[in-house]
Amino acid sequence: MLENIASIVLFGLFLAFVYSLQTISFNLVVGMLRILNLAHAELIVFGTYIAYWSWVLFNLDPFMSLPLSAIMGLAAGFALYYLLIKKLVFSTDAALIATFALSLVLSELMKVLWTANYRGISWTLGSIRISSITIPVTYICSTLGSIVTILLIYFIMYKTYFGKACRAVAIDPTASAICGVNVKKTLLYGFVFSSCLAFISGNLLVVYAPTGINPYMGSTIIARCLVIATLGGLGNPWGALIGGLIIGMIEQIMPIVLMAIVPGIEPFSFTPFIYFMAYLLILLIKPEGILGGRR
Repeated sequence: MLENIASIVLFGLFLAFVYSLQTISFNLVVGMLRILNLAHAELIVFGTYIAYWSWVLFNLDPFMSLPLSAIMGLAAGFALYYLLIKKLVFSTDAALIATFALSLVLSELMKVLWTANYRGISWTLGSIRISSITIPVTYICSTLGSIVTILLIYFIMYKTYFGKACRAVAIDPTASAICGVNVKKTLLYGFVFSSCLAFISGNLLVVYAPTGINPYMGSTIIARCLVIATLGGLGNPWGALIGGLIIGMIEQIMPIVLMAIVPGIEPFSFTPFIYFMAYLLILLIKPEGILGGRR
């Protein structure tokens, strides 16, 4: 029993850091541009496809293809900002509708390019056995990649001029402009940075979905991002870290609880339902989140 609990906690932690990275990049846009980018999940899905096709075409494992994902994320960020996002900055309602439409367009584009068939990478680095717990090395690598990326985000946001400018604009864009911050460029580079992180997080996610990559997986991802972001504090990147840890654990525990209550049930089909119920409960009980809003 204790070994099962330890296994659940361990795999919950592995997923938590990947989920946190996805939501930190989502929260950067919420904090700076004041918009909910509902197409953020599709950028993550694009990252998973880059990892997949790098493996199929060039035999590059997901970690070797990380630089390519980062470059593609930067390019996508610039393109989307100038084509759409620039016109929606600080326009909450219009941005919500426009980014929702963009998410549909991107998911259909992926379907046209790569069909709706489920794909995956049958790649392994072996496993490590601790007592009766078997841990795939790819999970460890993905988690370490997420942690390193989160630490890099922290360094950029708190130790560089760009990061300090991003935080200033998130707090008060008008005061930032008066103090000499180029708000327009900061918003541009902030969105591009977020897109780059989305592609990277998608690349790291692929090892957890060996047969589950498809163009429509973004709906579950954006639901999870919204729950984690709201739980930690909407627009607060570091609240996403706490929210990710909590949701990662819940995602591992809830299937076991459901199977114990209703034998024979398929628990993973209830995952989106659990996300949205959690989202509603958070909004009712503590809408500002654990750490509050933008930081």
